Amino acid sequence: MAKTDAVRQAREERGRKAEADRVAALDAYEAKYATVHAAAITVLNIKVLVPLVLDRAADNYNQWRSVFLIVLGKYALTDHVLSDVVNADRPAWVQMICTVLTCIYCTIHADLQQSTMNRKPNAHGAWIYLENKFLGQRESRALLLSAEFRTAKQGSASITDFCRRLETMAATLSDFSDPIGDRTLVLTLLRGLNGKF
Repeated sequence: MAKTDAVRQAREERGRKAEADRVAALDAYEAKYATVHAAAITVLNIKVLVPLVLDRAADNYNQWRSVFLIVLGKYALTDHVLSDVVNADRPAWVQMICTVLTCIYCTIHADLQQSTMNRKPNAHGAWIYLENKFLGQRESRALLLSAEFRTAKQGSASITDFCRRLETMAATLSDFSDPIGDRTLVLTLLRGLNGKF
């Protein structure tokens, strides 16, 4: 009986020490980044820093994600979207989650905003939801996009817009692990040009 009590007490002591270490680490983290986190809270117009609006029609997830992560890195907030750790007992952490969620909601299209908000996520949950919306079902999306890419026509678009459209599709296919080589890109461009070219 005494041995069982000693084991239980040792386990409880390890738990208290682990909790004390976690609190000390969070205190140090919050103290280290207090200034940049305060700056993040004062950002009134996130669209100045993230000028893209995430939109299914524009299929601009990769661009939006890159810019968004750069901004989060500037304010030392990437852990709030890339990690599933939630320190709900820390007011500063919760405040930063709200700050990041505000930034996400203000830079996504209204239909995405509604479907994301309906899930009542934290920042990481919203990030994963959007990632799955755009990168989920990679195989079927890659097949459809590949067919669209290979049959793309310039139509009434300018050469610049047509080239940009092909580049965007090629970049998205690359993200789907179906990269398009430069030769294929050029041949698709030439094949899709208007008759006057």
